[in-house]
Amino acid sequence: MIRLEELIRDGGRWILASLYLNPAWVIKIEEDANITRDLRCPHTKSKFPEGLDERHTVTKITYACGSSIERAMVIGAPDTISNKVTGQKQLLRG
Repeated sequence: MIRLEELIRDGGRWILASLYLNPAWVIKIEEDANITRDLRCPHTKSKFPEGLDERHTVTKITYACGSSIERAMVIGAPDTISNKVTGQKQLLRG
């Protein structure tokens, strides 16, 4: 199981919640450009939880849940989320 920070719409605002996911269930990982753009926009970023800013990226994960497909928006760039899902370590190069 991996732990991700999920972005959930609560009325007109967004909240963060922990999402625990079996990596074997993940089908697709892609950046959610619309939500990321809203997070970076000065007029709409107040709808997001405190602590998120223009440096963050929102990624949409599609995963299997029994016989259905579910989607979640999580905090992190697609490559970072992919590394978490596959268990790969990311090397820092200087």
